[in-house]
Amino acid sequence: MPVCRGAQVSWKGGTVNQTIEYLLERHSARAYLPEAVEPEKVETILEAGRAAAHGLSRQPRKFVTITQPELLAKVSASIRDAFRMMTPTEQMPTVLKQLIARAADDDADYLYAAPVFVLVVTHVEDTSAAIDTSLALGNMMIAAQALELGSCWMNQIPMLIKMPSIQSLLRELGISENETVHGTLVLGYPVDASKGPARQASEFISFC
Repeated sequence: MPVCRGAQVSWKGGTVNQTIEYLLERHSARAYLPEAVEPEKVETILEAGRAAAHGLSRQPRKFVTITQPELLAKVSASIRDAFRMMTPTEQMPTVLKQLIARAADDDADYLYAAPVFVLVVTHVEDTSAAIDTSLALGNMMIAAQALELGSCWMNQIPMLIKMPSIQSLLRELGISENETVHGTLVLGYPVDASKGPARQASEFISFC
C-alpha cells in the first residue's frame, strides 16, 4: 500500500474557517491578569465541555468551578502541601522535581494566578472517565480561545489525588470518595495575548 508523506492540511476555497483557526492558534497560558472572567463566558465554556463526546453515553458527573480568591488560594496551598510531603528521587521526571522544589516557597502559586479553576469530576468506576475528561477539557480550551481567554490543562490534583491534603480539599468541594478527578483547567485573561511559541513540526502520513 503506497504511503504519501508530507501531506499538507488545506481547506475548501483555500481559507481556514474561524473554528479551525481557534484550534490552530490555541496555546497554554501560564500567567494571568487579575481581571475576573465574565460569568457568561465561564458558563459557555462549561457548556462546551458538557457537549464533548463521551463513552457509553456517560457525561462527566460534575464540573466544579472555583472563582473565589480565598478558595483558589486554598487549592494552591493544598497542592503545595501535598508536594511538600514528597521526597524527590533520581528516577523522578525533572518537571516533578521542580514542582516539589517550589513547594518550599510559602508564596508558590500552583494555579498561575488564574481567576478560574475547573475540576472535571467522574465516578471512580467509570472506565472511560480519563478519556471523557480529556475530550471535555479539549472542548473547553477551544471555547476559551474563541472567547479571547487563556487556558491551561493542570495535572497536579490528578497526580496527587491520594495525598491527604488533596483528599481533604476534594471533600470540602463536595467531591465524594466515589468520585475522582482526571483533569483540571485554569482560565482567565492571559498576561501575554500574543500567539504562543512555534509548535514542533509533525509529519503527516496518509495511506493513498
